[in-house]
Amino acid sequence: MKRVEAKEGFIWIVVGGFICVLSWRIGLGSFHEPGAGFVAFVAGISLVAIGLIMYLSKVFTKRLPNEGRDAHRPPLRLPKFRLVYTVLVIAGYGLVLQPLGYITTTFLAMFCLFFDRGTNRFLPSVLASVLTVVLTYLVFGTWLRVQLPRGIFPWW
Repeated sequence: MKRVEAKEGFIWIVVGGFICVLSWRIGLGSFHEPGAGFVAFVAGISLVAIGLIMYLSKVFTKRLPNEGRDAHRPPLRLPKFRLVYTVLVIAGYGLVLQPLGYITTTFLAMFCLFFDRGTNRFLPSVLASVLTVVLTYLVFGTWLRVQLPRGIFPWW
């Protein structure tokens, strides 16, 4: 059980490092005048920190006596599909943000993350995605006046 959780932490460290490298290439700017990659770089650093916490907490914790190999509990399995799916959605978001624009890309990414294939409830996922797009656009586009990619909606 300890190895699986340590591997998950390592995966988040690698993903966060990859995001940091890509955002560094875009340009960070300064703290007072952030560039296009500043927020992504902070997000990447956050993922690296969370991955380090996960990895180190599992590496340095001692196992309890009843957690041996002969324990009758089934081993904890890493939900590989969900992890890979989430990473692919986030990577895809970064790749198509500029050509499709903030509104379209954010809606599609949020829908992919909110939709639960087990329940097949389409409407709550659509509503949550629309609400996310509207609120984030109000905060970043209207109040903070961040220039968001227009994409296929040049009048927006």
